[in-house]
Order: sequence, then C-alpha cells, then structure tokens
Amino acid sequence: MRYTWLILVMNTERFRKFKVHGEEGQSNKEVYQIVKQKTAEIKAKVKDCTVDVISLTQAFKPPEGKIAPRGHVWCPYCIKWRVFSWSEKLGVYRCPFCGITQNDFYYKKYNGVFTKERQEWLLSLSRKERAK
Repeated sequence: MRYTWLILVMNTERFRKFKVHGEEGQSNKEVYQIVKQKTAEIKAKVKDCTVDVISLTQAFKPPEGKIAPRGHVWCPYCIKWRVFSWSEKLGVYRCPFCGITQNDFYYKKYNGVFTKERQEWLLSLSRKERAK
C-alpha cells in the first residue's frame, strides 16, 4: 500500500495543497517523517500562514487520556481536535480542513458515536420489553 499525505498551506486569502506519496514498501511512519521534514521547510519559507498535515489513507485515534476542548471533536485524518462546521449543501457537519463529515466511520468510532447509538438501542429494547 502506498501512503499519501497532504500538506495544506493557507492564510486568510488563499491556500495551496501539496501531496506527498510514499514509495511502495515504505511504512506510513516513514512517509510521515518525510512529510514532517517538508512541513518544516515550508514553515521556514512562508510567514503568516498556517501549515497543516492531513492523512489521506489512514485514520488515527485520539491521544490516550486527552479530553476534547469544549465544542471540539476528534478529526482522525487531521489528527487534531477540530470544530466541525455545518454544510448547508450536504446537510451535515464537516471538517473545514480535510472535508470529512460526521458520517465517516472513523469519525463515529473515535468520537464515541457508536457507543451512544448502542446505548440508545439497548434502551429502546428495554422499553419494548416493558411495553409488553
């Protein structure tokens, strides 16, 4: 599998994207080290810009023991806590950087949505049994 990362360079007026593809046989960690090096080079060249790294091929879980800041959710591809914004066009919340929505499997997995859905499902079963 070839791992791909995206380097997003932006300011208030515009943005640029740079894709970094790993070679066949390289691990994702090795490709990430290359991306970190290129990100450092870009940060040294540009001023007044935000430089973010986004995984295009693998989702990452949140750090152990860390709690989300108020109003933030874990973005498994940006590998950061983010505030998702409402998309009128799609009718869902989405990450303003990588574009994933709240319907993404890994978004749900790492933000505890499945746990909540399971609890609601179990509660609905117990309500049905009580109604009998």
